[in-house]
Amino acid sequence: MKNFLFYFSLFIFCSSFIGYESPAVEYKHTIDFSGYKWKVKSSREKVGPGPNLFSDHAESVALDKNGFLKLTVLKIGVEAANIYSPPAIPHCSEVVCDTFFSYGKFIFIIEGDMNLLGKSTVFGLFLWDAKNNKWHTREIDVEFSKWGLEQNMNAQFVVQPDTKKGHKFRFVSQHAEPVPLQTVVIDWNEKKMIFSAYK
Repeated sequence: MKNFLFYFSLFIFCSSFIGYESPAVEYKHTIDFSGYKWKVKSSREKVGPGPNLFSDHAESVALDKNGFLKLTVLKIGVEAANIYSPPAIPHCSEVVCDTFFSYGKFIFIIEGDMNLLGKSTVFGLFLWDAKNNKWHTREIDVEFSKWGLEQNMNAQFVVQPDTKKGHKFRFVSQHAEPVPLQTVVIDWNEKKMIFSAYK
């Protein structure tokens, strides 16, 4: 049985991917959410996914008064002579669960209209095999993004590698409710994987 490491992320459009492990990545802070401990990612230079810059600032990753996890793309000024000044650069947020998971049902309740994300913003929920160097071939994704094209459908279920037939299903996620909620489920067992999303 394979162990997979499960993590959340919110990041700017991924035009290309580089590896997750980099000397520029740090996990100095943790957050307790949904009964698990999550490491908060930060980086000193652009890293994957993306590549992007990542921030562990309290405004980037936080729990609200109801205990819901809030992930934000935060614009941070460039450091020059110890003074932060424009231009502000987007810093993404990502949390990585420090628990290994295997087969099971993974349920996420998401608040927010994914159709309102910028066309180059990606909100992703991932499972990946942390012990496999070829991480892009051992990954399960739920991603909300238009991938830089305004007319694109804004959501997809993916089993990597996504170039194989049947490994990617794109769909439209939209809501008219004042407080849009949707549930996303990955139901994974030894023989199959079932993705679902519903309001």
